[in-house]
Amino acid sequence: MAKVIADPKSRTAEVYINGKPLPEKIAFPKPEEFIRFAGNIWVDDAQVYPWRDYPADYVPEPKPVAASHILGVQSCNLWREGTSYAGWDYVYPYAEKRKPYLGWYDEGNPEVTDWEIKWQVEHGIGFELHCWYRPNNAINNPIKDGVLDQGIIKGLFNARYSHLKKFAIMITNDGACETNPKDWRENMIPYMIEYFFKDPRYMKIDGKPVLSIYHLKNLQRMFGGTDGARQAIQTLRDEVAKAGFPGLVLLMELRRADRNAMKAMKSIGVDYCYAYTWGTPDANTQRKNNIAQREAGVAEKFGVLPSISMGWSRQPWGASGGGFATIADYQTLLQWTRDELMPSHPTDSLGRKIVMLPNWNEFGEGHFLMPSTLAGFGYLDAMREVFTPGGAHEDVKPTDAQKRRLNVLYPRE
Repeated sequence: MAKVIADPKSRTAEVYINGKPLPEKIAFPKPEEFIRFAGNIWVDDAQVYPWRDYPADYVPEPKPVAASHILGVQSCNLWREGTSYAGWDYVYPYAEKRKPYLGWYDEGNPEVTDWEIKWQVEHGIGFELHCWYRPNNAINNPIKDGVLDQGIIKGLFNARYSHLKKFAIMITNDGACETNPKDWRENMIPYMIEYFFKDPRYMKIDGKPVLSIYHLKNLQRMFGGTDGARQAIQTLRDEVAKAGFPGLVLLMELRRADRNAMKAMKSIGVDYCYAYTWGTPDANTQRKNNIAQREAGVAEKFGVLPSISMGWSRQPWGASGGGFATIADYQTLLQWTRDELMPSHPTDSLGRKIVMLPNWNEFGEGHFLMPSTLAGFGYLDAMREVFTPGGAHEDVKPTDAQKRRLNVLYPRE
């Protein structure tokens, strides 16, 4: 994927390959000839359009604040109307508690992403872990387009403030990301390395890319069992090493204190597990679950990352029950996590440094930290209060005029 922003007056161009800028601008001698292709290649989906300067009322420049720990927020990019899994029609009837301050936004719009970046970095969030859905119809072929990857490919890679935040991906191998050993080696791994791991904005620990895999049994099934899954992970690590990285930090989702599951994860080469959700807003239940999972991890000598959620209520998806934590309870839970839970993890564990936060934008499942009609900036401000030096700050939300640029595909304001 190549992008060129050419300035005919200066006869220089910014060039981006797979979303990453080349270190220097490229000079071209003739204004009418700033792109040339050499050799035998295929080109499709060419788009040409004039540059437009940022509006005078564009997203205000973010003011990042440092956090005492690494806050990783999970996200699920479902909200580009027309190409999304479900779309805003499911959430619209629940607008009283689930309408984002961005309105019914067009995910993949870089201006939307810049608002998200601003809100995240101003409240201490260190990285965003995106669900990544490799399309099943691309099995055994190079990957051209992902499924629901607009938040990264269209949004983040083109956002003005993208250099201020880190991102990572979770291979969401449930309903998508079907693969096999040959396809994994020849298509999925090269794509992840070139598009994601090599990006300077990608989340790394001591230079090691952070990658998550969602479903253990599906991974085992795709590779013919535990031995095949182990070989697949080893192939991934080998290719990451060949690409020049010192290693890989591999996570896997687990929402229970299951020692057998941890044992299986450890046997195939996974480093840590964490809960995508605990399925409850109840603070006491979340405390018990985090403690139980930590103890199971200690027993199996397997890494565990804490996970703290603001709630879980899947009404838009047709499920009943659940609810949302109060801001006060959520802040208390965050303080307990910082002061008691994280220090109780083994000395050499990333569980002392990283806490996972479900979820940034899952308005359908009902766990969302993005400012909305539910709690405004309350959950984010609680996070800022606990994990950063805090202090006075201004929470800015878009005006009606700004939102008109963000709510084009679902104009229900």
